[in-house]
Order: sequence, then C-alpha cells, then structure tokens
Amino acid sequence: MAKFCKHCGAQLADGQICSCPQAQAEAAQLPPPQQPPQQSQQPPVNNNYYPPQQPPQGGYYQPPQPSQQPGGYQQPGGGYQMPAVPPVVKQAAGNVAPFFKTYFRAPVEAAQVLMGRKDLPLAIMLLAIQAVVSGLVLFSALSKLTSMILDAAGGGFGFGGPSISPSFLVSLLSGAVFSLVCAVAFSAILFGIAKIMKSNVSFPDALIASGANSIFVTVLLAASFVGFILSIKLGFVFLGAAVVAWIVMGVPTAQAITPTADQGKFWMLYIVGILLTFVVVYFVLPPLLETAVKAIKVTYEGETRTIGQAMRGYSFGDIIEEILDDIF
Repeated sequence: MAKFCKHCGAQLADGQICSCPQAQAEAAQLPPPQQPPQQSQQPPVNNNYYPPQQPPQGGYYQPPQPSQQPGGYQQPGGGYQMPAVPPVVKQAAGNVAPFFKTYFRAPVEAAQVLMGRKDLPLAIMLLAIQAVVSGLVLFSALSKLTSMILDAAGGGFGFGGPSISPSFLVSLLSGAVFSLVCAVAFSAILFGIAKIMKSNVSFPDALIASGANSIFVTVLLAASFVGFILSIKLGFVFLGAAVVAWIVMGVPTAQAITPTADQGKFWMLYIVGILLTFVVVYFVLPPLLETAVKAIKVTYEGETRTIGQAMRGYSFGDIIEEILDDIF
C-alpha cells in the first residue's frame, strides 16, 4: 500500500522519510528505536567459600580467586572504606585449617601435596604462625623465670614489694624473628642440598618445604608455651621435643625435593645441613635472647627500671648461666 507524506503529500516507500523540511524536523525529535535487552550469559555465582567438588586425596581445598579491587575507596556517605584483604591472603588463611586436618591424618602426603601445588602463600602463613607461637614461648619462659627469681629472693617482700615482668612485645618480636631466621636458613640449606643432588627446584620450593615441615613443630611449641606456665622443666621438655620433631620431620621433607637413589650422599648432606642450622642458631639466638631479657622491667618502691639498665657492666652470659644453675 502506497504511503504519502502528511506534510507535503509526496509518495513514499515503506520506511522512507520524506525529504521535506517538516518531515526531517519531526524525524530528528523521535527517540532511537529500543532494542530488546540481552540476557546475561554469565554462570550463577557460587557464594560458598570452598568449591562444591571434593578435594583430591591427601590435599586441601583451593578457594576461588575473588576479584581484584583497588585500595580504599570513598563510600557514598563520605566515609573511607579500609582496603580489602588481598585475595591471596584470604586464600592462604582459608587453607590453613583444611591443611592442618589433612596433615594430622597423613603428614608426609599432606606435605607432598603442599609442595606439589607450589602453594607459597600457605607455606608463608604456616611459617608466620610458627613464628608467633615461638614468640609466645619466649614470653612464657621469661615470665616463669622472673616468677622463680622472686620466689628465690624470699617469696615476697610483702605487699608493695618488687615486681618483675618481661616485655610482651619485645619477647614476641624476638621469638618471632628467631623462628623466621631459622626457617629461612633451613630453606637455604634444603635448597643447597637439592642443588648438590642435581634436583631441579627453586628457593621458593625449598621455602614451601620448610613450611610443610612446620606443623608438628608448631604444635609442640604451643605445648611448650603451656608447659612453661606450669613448670619450667616441663616447658623445656616440650621445647626439646619440638627441636627433635623439626629434625625428624625434615627428613621426608628434604627427600621430597631431592628424589635420588644415592641415600648415603643425601644423609651426609642432611646431617651437615642440620649442623649448619645450629651454627645459625648459635649466632642468632643470644642477641635476640639478650634483647628480650634486657627489656624485663623491675618495679620497686615506685621506681621502674629494665634489666638492661641495671646490668650495665655485667656479662649477660654469666647472669644467664648463674640463673640456669640455680634452676637445675
């Protein structure tokens, strides 16, 4: 059916707009044709932290990676939103508990899964937990020692007598630094053993192995923390057990990154590596221990001084040796 312009009467084809000024002005004022909305093709969002599928045998869950967001941002109300926790930290923290459960069911297999997945964030998280527990152990040990010193001095000087207390922050930092230095040293030694044995591993791989070796040691250190609260000797028993566990559990960990048939060479290198780690301990532990001891506060008659201020001119080693002789 023919169409005609309503303004000038010209004949038009289907969909044609007349070229007369009135028709062109009217067409310019019309809104563009609307297109039907397209349905989103994205899959539904899984709100569960862990994926629904079962984890592999001897392994642990890998939570989905959340989307990256920039740092802090302005809220509509004008308040400042703190930066979100980095996704890699969330993932490592979420894997700690599942890994602990898997480790106590099958420690060697769990350590191998951790190293096989090259899960460096989780390994660092495990070493950080061990460092914090080590700092708590040092604080607990110093607290017990200061309590014994007061008892040895007469059990009391009555109400208003002297009080001795270690610095929680200095003890925590000293113990944590010592633990981290030992972990890095052990990782470097594992890396050296692997390279000598012609194993194709990197230093992060050795650091992951060191993290896998920390679980049982951390548990015994936590027991040592409680032990020092109850008894100085009980605390040292668990502390010694933690050292033995570190050496024993380090064997399958080192073997996992140095697969070789030459067991004689491996054992020689591993023993040398343990001895080198103790050399590091010999040079690192005394300064950190001295820092923690010097930070102990003694309060008497309203005056507070630290051990560091009181022992100027005296040998730190001689004082510690005398205290240990009185205890044992």
